[in-house]
Amino acid sequence: TSLISALGRADASRSAPLRGLKVAVLAVIAVLLGGTLSWMQWGGVALAVAAAWVLNGVGGRLPWRVTGLVVLACLAYAIADTFILETIQEVRRISGDQSTMGAPLFTVTAVYTTVGLIAACLLPRYGSRDTKAWRDALPYVASWMMTMVFLYGTFAAVGTVLGSILQSARGLISIFLGIVLAHWGWHHLEQKHGWAVQLRRLGAAALMCLAVYLYVKGVQ
Repeated sequence: TSLISALGRADASRSAPLRGLKVAVLAVIAVLLGGTLSWMQWGGVALAVAAAWVLNGVGGRLPWRVTGLVVLACLAYAIADTFILETIQEVRRISGDQSTMGAPLFTVTAVYTTVGLIAACLLPRYGSRDTKAWRDALPYVASWMMTMVFLYGTFAAVGTVLGSILQSARGLISIFLGIVLAHWGWHHLEQKHGWAVQLRRLGAAALMCLAVYLYVKGVQ
């Protein structure tokens, strides 16, 4: 809810990079749960957060209300991501299925079936009867579900912190999509910015790539 509220108030290319702050929250949670990070891994986390903050500042600061909504979404996502990995590990323990995608697929199905049942109960009060609204939601539904399958698989393979650092690449992807949408004249979705702004964004995105390298190097 926080994320969708933020996206309704700011371009995706401005709010998406700030979600890289989730990496820091996950790192703290991992340590609180008994995990350890090397100094190089902490360096990767710090760079990921710095890159997210720099990206947030390019093209004008987000309003504090939007920033607060994104930070709240990051906190909720971090807690959810921790439980995702715990659930996958528990499914593997009970079922004995150690395959790459078996437990993640089961977890995705269980989680979103439950969410769907809860949402169905809310439809009479909050649902739309506009056919166009449902049709417009379908691309989001399809891309989101495909994303969750790969995200759960990534967390199962490399853990939540590195998985989220890799996931932060969506900040770079959102910048490229924003350039394309603005070029096509879809300014209701994305404002047009000059190349100086885009280059600064790309520079900050390069920091995110360096963060991934440092974190992976710290594991080895």
